[in-house]
Amino acid sequence: MIDRLPQVINKTAIYYKILPELTECYKYLQKGQQTAVSLVETESIYSNAIPLFMTMLNLLKSKSGCPVYLELAYNPKLLAFLDSIGFFSVLKRYNIAEYEEGYLGGFNNYCDYERLQRNVTKIFVNEPYIYFEEWGEAKKKRTRDTLSGNVKSMLRNTPFFRSETTPIRGDQLWENTLTAATELIVNAQIHSHSLSYAYMQMGIPLSPELNGYILTIADAGRGFYESIGERIKKGGSSFRRQREEFYIYAECLGINVKKEINFLSIMEALYYSQMQARDMDLYRLKNLLAVSKATLRIHQKNTEVVFTYAACQKCENRDILNCVQCVWARRNTKNSPLKKYPISMAGVHVEVEFVQEKKHV
Repeated sequence: MIDRLPQVINKTAIYYKILPELTECYKYLQKGQQTAVSLVETESIYSNAIPLFMTMLNLLKSKSGCPVYLELAYNPKLLAFLDSIGFFSVLKRYNIAEYEEGYLGGFNNYCDYERLQRNVTKIFVNEPYIYFEEWGEAKKKRTRDTLSGNVKSMLRNTPFFRSETTPIRGDQLWENTLTAATELIVNAQIHSHSLSYAYMQMGIPLSPELNGYILTIADAGRGFYESIGERIKKGGSSFRRQREEFYIYAECLGINVKKEINFLSIMEALYYSQMQARDMDLYRLKNLLAVSKATLRIHQKNTEVVFTYAACQKCENRDILNCVQCVWARRNTKNSPLKKYPISMAGVHVEVEFVQEKKHV
């Protein structure tokens, strides 16, 4: 049975349509039984949905033990874009999906394919370091420093961070964003235990006056709670006491810890990031909102927490415990920062969106 994907694939479609349908279709999926999805009716895939879509295919492959069959039709606009960002080459390299390669090619008849390749950013695929927590501290530091240097070097050469094309204004803001993005990607490699994907897209039209610029990272791993727990257990971390205090604080706010574990795990990851002198990834990104008109979305399983410039502009370096209280207090408001989806998806998804006024000639 082939599940036909919708005309437009975005985050909403993935969480409210695609995942529920696939879950129902493959509820009793056996090892060795191939899954199949179809892009025949699909005309576009939103930038912030690309890592999620690849993670979804990866999860389907992991469940069945064999590559997903991806049905294609000759839609030059969609296929040229996906091919130019390395979508199909990643699926092939990691044996995630099978597809008819005859549909790829001949795109110059329909678009300026060479220009398209120059102006897009390739998908970053990062392989996991599953045994990282079992290594000694010296080896951990060497590995992390090497990975950080390699990732930062690659990011510097993307349109998102190149000086002549970056949407990020201000040297310090640029450096902080680059460092935070680097650490997020590296953390996914060493802590998620799964392939992780990073993608950046520039110049997304939001209105006649505004463009959007998105950096998004996704993995199919264990999630924050298990990842932080392993670091505490194996590293003898001093954060153990702080973790206990964090959850006691949540209970004092009237939060049902068991019911809201995904929300609290996201906030705990920010708290852990704040407490650790080196791991300034999520906390650094959140603080960027106070000095740039950006939005940060952090998603785990069925829960997403949204931090906006409007809500956070006066909160630079604010203690995360105060943020827990703030988010929880606004959970039932019209523009609630706490969102729940009808179905869970393994792993963590982080998205940063910058907004910039269009240049009018």
